[in-house]
Amino acid sequence: MKEKYSYISSNKEQSFINESKVYRKKWKARMFLENGSYFDDIRLNSSNCFELKGNFSAYDDRINEETFNIKNNSLVIPRTEDAADAYILNLLRNIENDNEYNYQFGDMKLIEEILFYPSNVKIYISALHLAIENGYADPWEGLVSKFFYEQHEWDLFLIINKLLEICFHGVSAYSDGPRPLYWFKSKELIYEFLKKYPWFIENRPSRSLPLKWWSEQNFLKEIVDLNYCLFNSAPWSFKQSKQKVIEAASIDGRIIKFVGRILRNDIDIAKVAVKSSPDSIKFLSKKTKSSLNL
Repeated sequence: MKEKYSYISSNKEQSFINESKVYRKKWKARMFLENGSYFDDIRLNSSNCFELKGNFSAYDDRINEETFNIKNNSLVIPRTEDAADAYILNLLRNIENDNEYNYQFGDMKLIEEILFYPSNVKIYISALHLAIENGYADPWEGLVSKFFYEQHEWDLFLIINKLLEICFHGVSAYSDGPRPLYWFKSKELIYEFLKKYPWFIENRPSRSLPLKWWSEQNFLKEIVDLNYCLFNSAPWSFKQSKQKVIEAASIDGRIIKFVGRILRNDIDIAKVAVKSSPDSIKFLSKKTKSSLNL
């Protein structure tokens, strides 16, 4: 049977699930004792939202903290499990009944899975989905409370992974957006995330991956094998080291696009790069190509 994830084994997934169950109870207790909440900004002003899509008329009479609707030019987000379930079920009905809706029928299974997630995960997914799909400018910093970031890393992975799967308008990866590489402590989760969404750390090389990891044995090869573009996140000293560049180029020669012109056209490096990836030829100078009879 095909594995559900590329870097998370079934046993490791079960380990994450078991750990998060124990951690979640302590997390909820801490939030209760500190009189905290899931969100800081419960009501989104309509000036920050596009027109709400879908039919929410069935819930217009349930104006309380457990539901969602547009009333008096504002948007109320779900912050209880019942409200999250209602939001997801309503979303499924919209997909089933409206042929012009943004989602396809194939997306229904992805959305149905949310109903079986832990309550905190469901609440955050439904609320952030509602905010993102209605054009809320910055739902991550302006909406969630500090307790969002204090969840178990498995819960955070489920949230961001599902949002990236179902948000029609996409999830921002700008510098002021979510930074999931700081949420995860386990390499399995970081590798899995980068395998599926390598673009999420583009334009932020200086703070993409924990610096200490680069000195660990085989990490350079593992990260290049995952996606050669991630070499752009390597420390500057690595990009200036002939030995490190050769090590990375032996996995995928296209990494030479991220090093300086002189080192990129070093004959030894060029040979290794072309051998592992013929596409790396386009990054070489005419002189280097001639020297290699290319």
